Amino acid sequence: LTLEELEGSVASAQLIATIDGVVRTLSLREGDLVAAHEAVAVVADMSKLEVSAELSSSEVAALEEGMPVLLEPARGSGESFSGTIRRLPYEASGASADGFIMDESVRISLTAATTLRLEAGDRMRLTVVLQESADTIWLPPQAIRAFGGRHFVFVQEGERQQRVDVTLGIQGEGRVEVLSGLVPGQQVVGP
Repeated sequence: LTLEELEGSVASAQLIATIDGVVRTLSLREGDLVAAHEAVAVVADMSKLEVSAELSSSEVAALEEGMPVLLEPARGSGESFSGTIRRLPYEASGASADGFIMDESVRISLTAATTLRLEAGDRMRLTVVLQESADTIWLPPQAIRAFGGRHFVFVQEGERQQRVDVTLGIQGEGRVEVLSGLVPGQQVVGP
């Protein structure tokens, strides 16, 4: 009778996940009481990893769900693979002062199988192409000056330098597109 009571107690104390996977986090200890349908663990399907990125609100503003992403491991293996933005940050009802919690992560699904061995918690470098421009003139941002809401550069013409107003386009890491004001071959003088 005691054995049957113990087996019944163990059977009623089981936690059953709705999916197969690996327990990644557990938010209870031995002896804690748990109500039915209360989330107490995170179970991950390790065959379907995704990347979670914490971005600033200005970075998120330029993104859309479904945009392609290039991913590279931060450990520098040299291999890259593709992904897609699956979800942008959203508010959800929860336990916070105003009744809402903000999930501020951008979720990126891997779109192709990779030979690279990834583990949960690996750090990644992400590249999202927001805009492209072909056959363009670009300059380092240090070469462009601004005054009174205008942008200009100094162009070397023979022995003298001339100030030339420019219209700017796409701006990225270390380069700024020049839409008008310059022609290919002109020599811009930096500061």
